[in-house]
Amino acid sequence: MNIGITTSFIVGGLLMLSILHMNYTVSNNSRQSTMQMIAKTKQQTISQTITADFQRMGYGVKENEPVITFAGSEKIVFKATIGGSKHNIIWQFNSSAKYKKTENPNDYKLRRTGPVANGKVSTTFYSVVSFNLTYYDMQGNETTAKSKVDKIKVKIVTESPQPLTSSTGKKEYGRSFWQRTIVPSSLHIRNMQTN
Repeated sequence: MNIGITTSFIVGGLLMLSILHMNYTVSNNSRQSTMQMIAKTKQQTISQTITADFQRMGYGVKENEPVITFAGSEKIVFKATIGGSKHNIIWQFNSSAKYKKTENPNDYKLRRTGPVANGKVSTTFYSVVSFNLTYYDMQGNETTAKSKVDKIKVKIVTESPQPLTSSTGKKEYGRSFWQRTIVPSSLHIRNMQTN
């Protein structure tokens, strides 16, 4: 047996294993980036809708009429005039209702009920891991009094719908976090006039 041929096969085999490992690593990193991007895109869709809805809060609602009719950490119901008609808009997170349209066991239902572009009322479901609302008065103090709410902090965590299996065999999901404090103009103006 020729020592040179044997050495060539060993070096070639090691080179092939190195290339395969590098290919696996690049492929895995690409999948992780894709899952992160999916989670981020899902979060952006929800955050844009929430921001648009909350900015309309109180628009066209009479002074003696309450704007927010329910204010909880996982649910809010408020009034706004959209398309010439007054509507209730509801955002509600249900931490006991699994979102079954994805493989992700951490996904729960976030429901939005309210008018859409054509003015008709419809219900839309989003998959989120968590959703939390915190309410603040004009001075920036946390409040539970619906009539005193001036700002609303929204926190949302979303994950990718499909898992990425890590090198250890554990299923991992791309995760995205969004937090924003929204000051609805009509609500703020109303609070300034009453204070």
